[in-house]
Amino acid sequence: MVIATKEKLLSLKNKVLLIDTGDMALDNELTGYKKVIVGFNEYTICKVDIQT
Repeated sequence: MVIATKEKLLSLKNKVLLIDTGDMALDNELTGYKKVIVGFNEYTICKVDIQT
């Protein structure tokens, strides 16, 4: 499950949500186009990638 605020997604310069969980296997599992919850009963599709 990926959760972010609308403001966070609007502030992304390259329109990619970067993640770093500290667990490379989990990071790899979370990458790609994912449904991101942005509010109650609200979501959007966003590209998720590993922060380098």
